[in-house]
Amino acid sequence: MPRKKNFSIIYFYLITALLLSGLFLGFENLSFTNTDWILGSGDKTNAHIAWTFFKNDVWHFPLGKNPNYGLDIANSIIFTDSIPIFAIFFKIFNFVLPENFQYFSLWVFLCFFLQLHFSYLLINFLTKDVTFSLLCSFLFVLLPFYLFRLDHHPSLGGHWLLLMAFYFNFTVSNEKKKIYWFGLILISVLIHFYFTAMLMIIYSVFSLREILIEKKFKKKIIEFLLLFFFIFLLMFVVGYFETSPVNSISTGYGIYKSDFLSIIDPAFRNYTSWSLFIDDPWPSHMEGFNYIGLGNIVIFFFIFFILIKKIYKKELFQTIKYNFDYFVILIIFSLWAFTTNFSIAGINIFNIPINNKYLYGLLSIFGCTGRFLWPPIYMLLIFSIINIFSSLKNNNKYYVVIILIIIQLVDISPKINSNFIEKNSIKIVKPKFTDNVWKIISKDYDKLRTTYLFNNYGPIFGKLGYFISGNNIKATDIILNASMSRANAAKARYDLYNIFNKGLILKDTAYIVDNLGHLKHLKYIFGKSDVGFFYRKDLWIMLPNKKNSMSSEDINRINKINFSKIKKNKIYKLKFSEKEKFLGLGWTHNFNKDGVWSEGPSATLMFNLEKLKKNNYTFNADIERYKLNKNNNYKLSVFINNKLKKNINLNQNDKNNKLELMIGINELINPTIIEFKLEGLISPFDLRINPDARKLGFLLKNFSINEVQ
Repeated sequence: MPRKKNFSIIYFYLITALLLSGLFLGFENLSFTNTDWILGSGDKTNAHIAWTFFKNDVWHFPLGKNPNYGLDIANSIIFTDSIPIFAIFFKIFNFVLPENFQYFSLWVFLCFFLQLHFSYLLINFLTKDVTFSLLCSFLFVLLPFYLFRLDHHPSLGGHWLLLMAFYFNFTVSNEKKKIYWFGLILISVLIHFYFTAMLMIIYSVFSLREILIEKKFKKKIIEFLLLFFFIFLLMFVVGYFETSPVNSISTGYGIYKSDFLSIIDPAFRNYTSWSLFIDDPWPSHMEGFNYIGLGNIVIFFFIFFILIKKIYKKELFQTIKYNFDYFVILIIFSLWAFTTNFSIAGINIFNIPINNKYLYGLLSIFGCTGRFLWPPIYMLLIFSIINIFSSLKNNNKYYVVIILIIIQLVDISPKINSNFIEKNSIKIVKPKFTDNVWKIISKDYDKLRTTYLFNNYGPIFGKLGYFISGNNIKATDIILNASMSRANAAKARYDLYNIFNKGLILKDTAYIVDNLGHLKHLKYIFGKSDVGFFYRKDLWIMLPNKKNSMSSEDINRINKINFSKIKKNKIYKLKFSEKEKFLGLGWTHNFNKDGVWSEGPSATLMFNLEKLKKNNYTFNADIERYKLNKNNNYKLSVFINNKLKKNINLNQNDKNNKLELMIGINELINPTIIEFKLEGLISPFDLRINPDARKLGFLLKNFSINEVQ
């Protein structure tokens, strides 16, 4: 193509990408200093706040290390979807950047431009028809699953990496392919590791042709060793190894998968349909959302008939033989996307369990397997478009593509209107943090913590995103993180509870109280000290040395927080979802089943007894030890109002499923605190069973206070 014409197309796509970005985000939000549109959601907010902490910190090694974003569970900018290549680059110029600088609007613009441009280059190389290629490029940018990702999870909007991979494979000479592939894969490491996994598989399969046909086995082995060396070196330098691969393992494999017909499913749980004509046909998950739009569905039907025709003419085998590497890629990614839990239209066809825990753990590192259907979709779309071009004569191919674009636009018009016109996906409802309490936190405290540290702190993170991002908070553990150390989180919880139980508190830290049960316990511990309790934004806040800052309303509100009353001789069943009733610090869930697990060295039960009399009582409870704990020093000590009542070795007591304590006259008072102290604990992670690092003590199923007659 003449250079002048080539530049004209680039200019056209630059203008188009700018227009699309402005419509997608709002033209005012293209400014690098507008951040309101990013805050108040999930992954976008997380990415921007992580970048803000990273930008404001000094340089560390590895370069992506981000210790203030997460505190005890902090690792790297890599695991917060902050587009590391941008984060590291722009941090170099931190000294000239404005305080509220963001680069995500630039990323959206580049994604639109590169998606359009490389789809055009790819189709034009295969057809040598500029007009046809220009038209078809819009089919690639109007893909619903692509637009959804760019909006919801911006770092995963880099689908142009896949288009570049196919383009390089077609156009670059064998002598230069290694350089192009190495560069592309290393760039993907700095964008999102899911793309790295996809590109490595594609590159490996393409290399098979050279190995099998050109007999370049030794050369390819050296290339792969060299590539892996550069990948691991780059991963080390930017901070991938700030966390262990085991921390990336989730329960995703076989759950966050793609349905066999996901390309025609326009909706998923809690989201409106992307289609004007198709409602939500079956329940599905966000990670399996791969709807391609009605226009592209028509294209896929067209290719289906082409394949039928080839079968009839006995040409299919020849086509597969000529393109065997693409068929291998199609099969590998499809199998990975559908997983061994295979379903069609939401109906489970078969589920082959993976009983090897190490294999299951390895597969679960990339647990969101529905994403692996993207390469097959792009391959089939390219293949279909090329066959349309070769099958239609004269101008008919242009008319057909125009009609398909119109069908696509009409089909996804509700979301086009919502996302591009009304911009509901970035609806800005900026919360106000004008109350004096928030000013006190900004001025007097360096850290903002929660009282129950765990991964993906959704509810509290969503409420405080605006506040955390720009109010002089120097460090926080209220974050989202794709690879959090569960062991570090557990240790942080136990250390914090140990400090609290000693009546101590970190003076440089403001605390967001996780739940009402924690609040009751913390009020019991610190109610008579100089700690202030405040209720703001539907959250309880605990501030050291700020009791004098409490208003009369604050005092009245905290005074109404008291232990729940129980009746004697009545059994109270426990659930973690009802933790605010009786549970203080030191409890954890039982996977939505009845009962609560004690976690760590101490757990507290709290209540008031109605009609308390000077009488003898018994405390009765049904408990269950953690059966995988074989430690000889697996011990439980029970204290009632700080008085030791019983010591039990849970591995030496045959009757350890029942707990009964005698409570003498004058020993039971209101409020009553029953503290369980444990030794010799062990977690499933310690036993190499799964990544769960909670040190489980015993399962408390129910309890009762019974009057002795």
